[in-house]
Amino acid sequence: MEYKIEEEEGIDVKGFINKVIANWYWFVVCGFIGLALGFGFNRISQEEYELKSLVLAEENKKSSGIEEMFSGQLLGSKTNIVNHIGILSSYSIVRQTLINLNWRVYWYKEKYLKHTDLYNNAPFKVTEVTDYLNISEIPLYITNLTDSTYQITVDDEVKLDGKKINIEFKQNGKYGELFSNSYFNFTIEKADYQLIDSDYNYYFVFKDLNWLTLSYQEKLDISAYDEESDLIQLKIIGNQPERESDFLNQLAEVYINFGLRKKNQISENTIKFIDRQLGGIVDSLQTAGDDFTDFRSRNRIVDLNQEAGLVVEQLKELEYEESMATMRYDYYKNLQKYLGDAKQMELMVAPSVVGITDPSLNSLVVKLSELYSRRSAISSSLTKINPARIAIENEISYTKQILDENLKSLLSNVNVELQNFKQRKSTLNSRLTVLPKTEQNLINYKRKFDINNELYTFLMQKSAEAAITKASNISDIQVLDYASLDTATLLGPVKKINMIFGLIFGLIVPFLVIIVKDYFNNTINSKEEIEKNSDIPVVGSIIRNKLKTDLPIIKYPHTGLSESIRALRTNLHFLLSEDDTNVISIHSSIPGEGKSFLSANLAASIALNHKKVLLVCTDLRKPRIHEIFDKQNKIGLSTFLIGKNSFEEIVSETSIKNLFFTSSGPIPPNPSELLGTDNFKSFIKISKNRFDYVIFDNAPAFMVTDPIIVGNQSDINLFVLRQNFTNKDSLTMINQLQSQGTLKNIYLLFNSVKSNNAGYNRMYGQGYGNFNSSNIVRNNMKKSVQSPVES
Repeated sequence: MEYKIEEEEGIDVKGFINKVIANWYWFVVCGFIGLALGFGFNRISQEEYELKSLVLAEENKKSSGIEEMFSGQLLGSKTNIVNHIGILSSYSIVRQTLINLNWRVYWYKEKYLKHTDLYNNAPFKVTEVTDYLNISEIPLYITNLTDSTYQITVDDEVKLDGKKINIEFKQNGKYGELFSNSYFNFTIEKADYQLIDSDYNYYFVFKDLNWLTLSYQEKLDISAYDEESDLIQLKIIGNQPERESDFLNQLAEVYINFGLRKKNQISENTIKFIDRQLGGIVDSLQTAGDDFTDFRSRNRIVDLNQEAGLVVEQLKELEYEESMATMRYDYYKNLQKYLGDAKQMELMVAPSVVGITDPSLNSLVVKLSELYSRRSAISSSLTKINPARIAIENEISYTKQILDENLKSLLSNVNVELQNFKQRKSTLNSRLTVLPKTEQNLINYKRKFDINNELYTFLMQKSAEAAITKASNISDIQVLDYASLDTATLLGPVKKINMIFGLIFGLIVPFLVIIVKDYFNNTINSKEEIEKNSDIPVVGSIIRNKLKTDLPIIKYPHTGLSESIRALRTNLHFLLSEDDTNVISIHSSIPGEGKSFLSANLAASIALNHKKVLLVCTDLRKPRIHEIFDKQNKIGLSTFLIGKNSFEEIVSETSIKNLFFTSSGPIPPNPSELLGTDNFKSFIKISKNRFDYVIFDNAPAFMVTDPIIVGNQSDINLFVLRQNFTNKDSLTMINQLQSQGTLKNIYLLFNSVKSNNAGYNRMYGQGYGNFNSSNIVRNNMKKSVQSPVES
């Protein structure tokens, strides 16, 4: 039968729990360390707060009469929540917010690696020199020396013009006076009603506006409150709730002003356009009025006859319509010219200002203007390959294409109108030629005056309407909930959770160490492990020797270790004959498993039981056991085997009654050959005639063949397995020795077992291990040595 160590299919829960219990002190220590780490983390962690603000982005606000002002067309567009969110989070809006807040200088206090933002609570004030730019993002530590002086300390690295420069200096200054060197120029004053705490280190930093803008863009969270409403929620997380609250509120104000500015810009462009038109018409109207009055005075003409008056009215109406058509034509041409120019499109007036009532054209012009404005707002924060930027560009391109097609059609139509007006004017003028010359001249003067007067009236009306629109503009954004300290939510640190996590982390560390160590550990850890992987009986478990002696059975007879050796002696008694001399070979697979220690103590224990024992060192290669009994090794088994010494000469008494000892003797060049001679058989025969027990302390069994030779001359072959030392492969090889019949009567001895695994208490008489000798007797282990027996 062939034995091998099999992989366990499941987890040995009981064994693992035993290992955990055995290392309980590491769990206590690491758990305490974890709690300490959690406590320390709480001490140095910055508090994090979440601030919220809620705004309403409604449909475009309109005052009374505005909807009808320009033939039902609006100066703005329908609210688009996505657009509002994009503009609110844009670089330009966030940057303007920070400019308004003037957060150029940040003050901090430091203690135990914790840096606290002293927003509106710093004991100092810094004023920059306006014409000098201080280096940003470098901490300047300030130490208060006296009531009037301070010291600035800087030791940091900065990148200037692509090169890393180390800035290090200490420089004193006076409060209220200019502090100046190659890197900084500023003035520091003490703040009113703020005390300087000597337990803290104070420092300040000049912030780079671009870096600060990008930082706030990153931590700003803007989203729709829900899918159905026009509500937008602004959220931000920071260490200083008052600072974040001011930022959110200022951001809302900046965006409200941004919206109003865009709305007012349309009205202002309209008023400017009308004013430019009025400038020329007023002069023309004044001249036409003076000429008309002067002509009537000189020619003493009060009014025209009925036919002439009818023609004049028709001409006046026709020329008014022609002038309006001409204005539309000029507007279409300018609009077509400036379609690709964002700046000029912002200056374009609404089509309704020049009498154009085409709803499609009005909406497209407003839409294109707003798209240009949105692109301008987000261009600094989004790259050209950003999906949102690409979407706006595509929308602009599509809107321009539709506008261009509409303008071509409108220009064609207005050209037809102008040609028609020209023909109709020619017909009416031909009717005037039959009138007297004086009436013809009067008609011309009156026509000029009436046309200019009606254009003036029309433009003045539009100017008033634009002024009313500007005055009635209100923002599409309303702040419903301002951010405030009362609504700030503390997110962390959650001290209890950190302590729990620290404890869990501390407990997990030894847990993982045990798992990893167990995974890579190929040594034998327990008696159960031996029994699971071998049918060879375990005749004893010897407690680990923590005493400073090689013979604890003699010097410390009342310890658990000595009791476990006596238990081994008792178990072997049931396996051996009481009538014959018993030969026991003690083996190990590799050096260091404790076979010499066990050989000496087992021999001493049997001798103490009034049996004559001969302990023989058959390790002819690296003997050590003679040192335990303080014997010399000049003569011994090797000298007997070569015929140099007699049996009596190599056997000596020890200080222990009934215990005799034979050392290995000088190390021979051919140990295996010597042990295989008839002289060794003769040595065993003589020993059995003179002693009750003969115990052989052999060389490691799997390194040389010597132990196999000796083992075949023995009644019992006892293999020592040391806990957490002997490799599992050694157990496999021992199984093979039995299955192949290389050695007979093989038994296992578990050595150096921790006291809590061996089944013995420390004092004699309180525990006897768990080897059941009667089982071996009942199963005739003494005779049926080649049959697997359960222990």
